[in-house]
Amino acid sequence: MITLYNPKRSAVELTEQFAYDWNDVRGWAPDTAANRISKSNFDLLIEYTRIIESWNETGNLLIERNSSDSEEAKDCNIAIISLGYIILGIILEFWLRAFLSVFYEDYIVDPCRYKTGTSKKSKDPANDMTLAELINYCSDPVKGIGSCRLHVLNDSTYRDWADRIRRRRNAVHSFQAKTSSFTVKELSDDIEHLQPFIYGLIFQLPDPTDR
Repeated sequence: MITLYNPKRSAVELTEQFAYDWNDVRGWAPDTAANRISKSNFDLLIEYTRIIESWNETGNLLIERNSSDSEEAKDCNIAIISLGYIILGIILEFWLRAFLSVFYEDYIVDPCRYKTGTSKKSKDPANDMTLAELINYCSDPVKGIGSCRLHVLNDSTYRDWADRIRRRRNAVHSFQAKTSSFTVKELSDDIEHLQPFIYGLIFQLPDPTDR
């Protein structure tokens, strides 16, 4: 359990604390973890999180300005909601990659880890695994090594949440007419789940006060 983190802090505050604690962990964390996490763009992650946490205010304001029934206004609103899911997907993917990077030493000896094609070379969670693979691997409560399993994803609410973000992030391609059913209320609810998800993930990491 990480004692420096408060479950009442915002997603931005939790992310900023994580960036401070894990930006330079050489000599404390294993080299495999330090090498992967040190390549992270924490500043960009913080800004993405800041944007999405304020989305319910700024995004809704933009949608209210496009309150007409014209096709142009409807398309603009769909685009705004879709951008929200793109940003949520980026944030979710970062955290899952960071989580498995921290526990890379466990992951690499897990017989259930993902491997590439016929070469059977282990997929690097920091670079090679898809978001679907990251979600499936981290949420499996039965197979493999326990430290690599993200407890918050054992909750079906958060597993469904992660899958929904993945699907909706992938559905925004211009050739896929799947975004028109997304609603502001759904995006708002999904944003509300981000802070508890981040806290639940951080709760499983090694305590930085043990350095």
